[in-house]
Amino acid sequence: HYPLRRQRQMCIRDRFNGYPFPRLYCGYFSLTPAANSGELILAIKLLTFDLDHTLWHPTPALIAAEQAMHQWIAENSPATARFYPPEAIREYRNQLAEAYPEFRDKLSELRFETLRRVFMQSGHNRDQAHSMATQAFDAFYQVRSRLTLFSGVDEVMQQLKQQYHICLLYTSPSPRDGL
Repeated sequence: HYPLRRQRQMCIRDRFNGYPFPRLYCGYFSLTPAANSGELILAIKLLTFDLDHTLWHPTPALIAAEQAMHQWIAENSPATARFYPPEAIREYRNQLAEAYPEFRDKLSELRFETLRRVFMQSGHNRDQAHSMATQAFDAFYQVRSRLTLFSGVDEVMQQLKQQYHICLLYTSPSPRDGL
């Protein structure tokens, strides 16, 4: 004897109904008894997607964003750019991540803190370093948010949204407009 409706959440890690996305993140579904058979019918109510590596490949945008950030640094603080070329900033960020495990799942905070420290170590006072880190971070995220969807994503999302509620998860500070 089953309750009339039970809401459940499931996470699926392989293909869904032949759609070409290998990482459907989560779906909410209900179990409803079929009339006069005692069988349960699975009814999917909501599909959620983790966007990076599922609907687009973020690496090209990350590379371009790093370049834009360093370009901003070079234009606004040449001493910082000389003292910290891109490879040195990456290495310093990795060192901070290792030293401060609380940043492990907070990549934006880690990136900002790295920038703030880099500017301070380059001779800027605390307020200047904070302001410059904010602006360099903004330069990074403007470019980071320019993403190209995998081929076929638009068409599949149009098909799926006719049958399901769709939720796209984007954890960056400035989500892509119009998605």
